Amino acid sequence: MKHFQFFLVFMFTLPFLKAQNGNICESKGLYGVWKMTEIHTPQGVRKVSGTYKIINPDNTYFALQAPGNTIVIENGESKVISLKSVISGYGSLTTTSDSTYIEHVKSNSSPGYAGNDVPIRYKMPDENTLISEYFAGNIWIPEVYERVLSIGAPSSNLLRNKMIEQPNNVVF
Repeated sequence: MKHFQFFLVFMFTLPFLKAQNGNICESKGLYGVWKMTEIHTPQGVRKVSGTYKIINPDNTYFALQAPGNTIVIENGESKVISLKSVISGYGSLTTTSDSTYIEHVKSNSSPGYAGNDVPIRYKMPDENTLISEYFAGNIWIPEVYERVLSIGAPSSNLLRNKMIEQPNNVVF
């Protein structure tokens, strides 16, 4: 009976131990699961759904795209490609400051990024909003992400909607 009680206590506390060691679902800061909500291109602001970026505490990342939502940037222009769900890019990253990091891209659906280091400028107006920019052709392309939250966590939609109304409002 003592072994069974120990087993129950162990199984109950295991999730709490994992959370203390940095469960990505409870991350603050850059690490976490991010859903892209907007991309700002020369053609205007495009609302996006079904595009996710996962930034892991071990400094690896990958981008996941749901069917019909794959966006490819070529020479500053966006193209939407209808595909099945795909991992559209992955690699590792090196944080270079509190507002920049470098993606070491191993694979990417956009031509010219795979095998390269891509500098990213970012800011986090709150813990659940990430605004990042990367250089494409001759312009910086801002992307707006919202943290994918666990059930019951407050959303950052109100603050994000107040801050990002036009591409010119994204200032780094």
